Parts: sequence; structure tokens; C-alpha cells
Amino acid sequence: MIDLNRERHLIGVAVMRACEDLPEGWTVRVDLENGAGTVELINPDGYWVDLDLSLECFSDEINAAIDHALAEKVP
Repeated sequence: MIDLNRERHLIGVAVMRACEDLPEGWTVRVDLENGAGTVELINPDGYWVDLDLSLECFSDEINAAIDHALAEKVP
């Protein structure tokens, strides 16, 4: 079972990480509605990256998108 207070905190931490660590030109988009949310990653060319995320925690999905962008970063 997910500790909702901890998950709320971790979502905030993940959002701040995106603001600090995403490579130039990459975008993490979070879409929210009643009862659901999605995380999308958009590359510097403006294309959506298929991450096929189905992680238990929303914060983990945000972090996975960031990790993918960092791994794809051109030196």
C-alpha cells in the first residue's frame, strides 16, 4: 500500500528534480484529471517519447522520464 503523504512529497521532489536536471530542450509533461494522471516525455525535436510506463507510484514515473532524458542526452 502506498503511503499517500510520502508519495505527495516524492512527487514534489520529482518535479523539482525535473526543473533542475532535465537536459536542455527536453520536457516532462504531467497531465492530471480526477482519478488519473499521466507522465509524458518530449524530446528536443518536439516528439513524444514512448516510455511505456506503468509504475506503481506517480513519482517513479516522473523520475523514469527524467532518467530516460538524461540517458539520451547528447554529450
